[in-house]
Amino acid sequence: MRHELELKLKNKYPDLFTDLMRPEFECGAGWVSLLDEVFEELSKYGVSIRLVKEKFGGLVIYFVANEEDYEAVSSIVSRAEARSYMICEVCEKNGKLRKEVSHIRTLCDDCYELAKSNVLKENDNG
Repeated sequence: MRHELELKLKNKYPDLFTDLMRPEFECGAGWVSLLDEVFEELSKYGVSIRLVKEKFGGLVIYFVANEEDYEAVSSIVSRAEARSYMICEVCEKNGKLRKEVSHIRTLCDDCYELAKSNVLKENDNG
């Protein structure tokens, strides 16, 4: 994710980011609106975000929550993670899981075609 987008989220929800395992989000900018929505919901609870990343084409959010808030927080995070499989991680258009590129990603048709052509170019150069 571009640094300025990540910084904007961290500044908007500073109480969520007091204990990050890794300083940078490890996901595409296409999920910034989804993250904004989930962070807005999470800001109402006693939760600390530990890690935000893409794994096997989906968004993964690691967190620590107060015992009384854990179920609600877990539900919010699970819904966001599930939604990420329908949003292009590059451009935020409707996307779907793609396995035919360099690694598993959630991409729209346009970004998928671009990713495929880049993989072909890389293979041609090798």
